[in-house]
Amino acid sequence: MPFDAPFDAPFDLVAVFFTGFFAFFFLLAMGVGCFPGSACAACAAWDGGVYKSRAALLSSRFPSVFAARIPTIGAVPHAAPDASDADAAAETRTAPRRAAALLARWPRETPVAALLSGGAGAQSGWTILARPTETVAIPASATPDEVVGALSGALARTPRDSSDAGDAPRADDGDACTPRRPPFTGGWIVALGYGLGQAFEPSVRSRHAHEAPFAVLHWCEDAWCLDHATGALHAIGAPPALADAHDADGAPSATTPRAWRLTTPLPDESDHAYAAAVARAVEAIHAGDAFQTNIARRFTARLEGDLRAFAADAVGRNASWFGALVGLPDGGAVVSLSPELFLRVSPDGTVRTRPIKGTRPASAPLAELDESEKDAAELAMIVDLMRNDLGRVAETGSVKVDAARLFETHTTVHHGVAEVSARIADGVSWLDLLRATFPPGSVTGAPKIRAMQLIDELEPAARGFYCGAVGFVSRSGHAALNVAIRTAQIGPPDADGGRTVAYHAGCGIVADSDPVAETEETIAKAAALARLAGPGVAVGGVTEVGGAPGVGAGAGVGEIGARGGARDATDAAATGTCAAAATAPVG
Repeated sequence: MPFDAPFDAPFDLVAVFFTGFFAFFFLLAMGVGCFPGSACAACAAWDGGVYKSRAALLSSRFPSVFAARIPTIGAVPHAAPDASDADAAAETRTAPRRAAALLARWPRETPVAALLSGGAGAQSGWTILARPTETVAIPASATPDEVVGALSGALARTPRDSSDAGDAPRADDGDACTPRRPPFTGGWIVALGYGLGQAFEPSVRSRHAHEAPFAVLHWCEDAWCLDHATGALHAIGAPPALADAHDADGAPSATTPRAWRLTTPLPDESDHAYAAAVARAVEAIHAGDAFQTNIARRFTARLEGDLRAFAADAVGRNASWFGALVGLPDGGAVVSLSPELFLRVSPDGTVRTRPIKGTRPASAPLAELDESEKDAAELAMIVDLMRNDLGRVAETGSVKVDAARLFETHTTVHHGVAEVSARIADGVSWLDLLRATFPPGSVTGAPKIRAMQLIDELEPAARGFYCGAVGFVSRSGHAALNVAIRTAQIGPPDADGGRTVAYHAGCGIVADSDPVAETEETIAKAAALARLAGPGVAVGGVTEVGGAPGVGAGAGVGEIGARGGARDATDAAATGTCAAAATAPVG
C-alpha cells in the first residue's frame, strides 16, 4: 500500500494485528522471548549466567542456515576461533579442571568410575562420577561366542528401547526454558578394548598375546552428574557425599590431590623401526591391500604415587574433551585423555560419530592442516567407512554427513574432524550397534577388515584398551563412547608401589605417507602424556613445553638421551603439587 493511500480501518487494523502477532511468535522462536532480568530461572542459568548473542541463538535454532557462518568454539569450518570466541574457548579450557576438582572431592575410600568432560563447548557437556556396585569383565581368553553372550547379557539390563527412555528428556536440548537433565540415569560405565573387534570379526584374530580384558563394564546406580553448560550438579540415586573443597577455617581440606610422579614416556621401538612399519604399510596400500590403515607405536613410563590424583591432573592439564578414569579388575586403570567422539546415541534413536583424521602440532599454523590434500583424503575415506558402518543398522535413507571437514584445536594438536549421523532402525540393540561399528573406523582404516589385519601384522604388540572405546550406556536410552586415543593403560601397583604406564600413538597411513613425517606425528600425539612429566621435558627427542603452573604442574628432572634409546638411569619425571604420596584404589 502506498504511504499516501487512504486508510482502510477494518482491513488495516486486522493486518497490523496479525503482523504483530506473527512477529511476536517469530521472536519467541528465535529464543529472544526471555531476556536478561526475566523471571525465567531456566534462562538465567541456561548458559552459566552468560547470555548468548542473538547470532548464536539464531544458529542454534536454524543450524543448517547459520552453521557455515558462525564458528563453533573449538570446532570451526576451515578457520581458527576468532577473538570474539575467547570467552567460550576459555570455558572449554577451564571445564576439565572443574571436572578434576570434582573428582578430588569424591571420597577416597569409595570406588569411582569417572567420565570427565571438556565442557559444554567441547562436544561433551557432562562430567559423570559414578559408584560401581558390580563389574562384568570379559577376559581376552573368551571365545567369540562367549564374548557376544557376555555383552548381550550385560547390555540387556539397559535396553536401547527401554520404557525409561521415553520419559527422559534429551540431555542436549537447547530450549532455553527447559532445564537440561543428565543423560546418565544409572547403567553401565564401560571400557571396551580394541581386541573386542576380533570377537565381532573372527577373520582378524590377533597373533599377539592379550594382557588386558576385552571389556570391563561397571554397573552404577548412584552418580553425580555435572552439567558444564549450567554449572548444575545432579544427584542420580544415592551417590556418596562429596567432601568440601575447604575446611571451616578456609584451609585446603583432605580433597587436595595427593602427590604423583611420572617418568618420561619412551617408545618401546626405535623411530627407525616404526618408520619401517609405516613403509611396509605404504607398500601394502600400493599393492592394493587397503586404501588406508592406522599404525601405532607404544610408549612406556612409570607412575608412582596416587593414581586418582594423576588421572585428575592429566585430564585437567590436557583439557581433555572425553576424559575418563575406569578401574580394572587387577587394580590397574584406564586413563583416557581422548579428544574424539566415537558414538553418541539419543533416546529417539539418533546416533552421531565424529571421526578425526589429520593432525598438526598446536604450535603449527592451522592453515597447514587445512591445505593438506593428503589429510583431507584420509578424512574422506573414513567418512565413507563410518557411513557404511552406520548404514548397517540405520533406517534407510537416514545416514547423512553433517560436516565433511571441520577443525578442532586441542591443548597439543590441531585435528581435522567430520560428523556423520543416522537414525537407528527399530529393533537394533546396543550389541547390534557395536557389532556394526566397532572398533572405530578412524583408528583402523579402510577397508576395515583388511586394515585390521595389517595392523596386527605390523604392530609388535596388542593394543589393549588403546583404540577401543570408553563411555557409558544408560537406562535412559542415552549412550556416549569416546575413541580411546590419547589413552593410558595403567597396571596394578608392584612391590614398590609403582605402576607401568602404556600409552600408544598412531597415524593414518595412505599411499603418499612419509614415514619420517608419520613418526614425528606420533611424537606430537605422545605429548599429551609427555607434558605431564614436567615443563621442558622431551619425548623421543622432541621438546614439549609444559603448561602453566597449576593443578599437577611439576618440574622436570634430568634429561633424555637419543630418540628411541634406552631409558637413562635418571629419568625425567613430574611430581604432582601436593603433600603426602599414597596409592588409592580406583574401583
